[in-house]
Amino acid sequence: MFNTFQARESVAIAVPKQSIPITNYLQEPQRLVDALQDQSQIEILAKSKGNSLITFRFVLQPLSFLQLRIFPTVDLDAWSDQTGNVYLRSLSSQVKADLIGIELPHPHFELNLKGQIYAKADQLFGEASLDVRVEVPPPVSFAPQSILQSTGNNLLSSVLHSMKQRLLQQLIKNYSQWTESQENYQKNQILIP
Repeated sequence: MFNTFQARESVAIAVPKQSIPITNYLQEPQRLVDALQDQSQIEILAKSKGNSLITFRFVLQPLSFLQLRIFPTVDLDAWSDQTGNVYLRSLSSQVKADLIGIELPHPHFELNLKGQIYAKADQLFGEASLDVRVEVPPPVSFAPQSILQSTGNNLLSSVLHSMKQRLLQQLIKNYSQWTESQENYQKNQILIP
């Protein structure tokens, strides 16, 4: 039995005034990737010339859905444009699953993640959508459809919420550190004869 689950999340983050605009910081999408998840969950697959496009593999934490555990891995593209807008899009996904500790044959699993973050005045705005179409095996598929739908949608919402919280904690901190390192680099360049 196939089920489709969906979640949406948006974010607005106040940006502290710095000497270098945050749009400069966002021109390398690697910075957004670093802020979203722990490095142990990410494998860089490819980078374009100039670092404006990065393809990476993201190993999500296991998702528990009633008695079913899903272990998803997603390949994503992140890219930026000249104005500092950063976009995120899933390319493909793989999944392992088990039911009460018994490994299941590869279930059908499609994950579609899209996101964007952009600066406007002294704020960052972002939105993300996550859609999953998955084959739910028995006995989980015997649960009432309303419970399956609610549980699945809530699970995806919690995934996006976790990403949002990490972004809120890390992005501005990383931006401030980057700005400081850029300022120090520029000062050192002036001092070198």
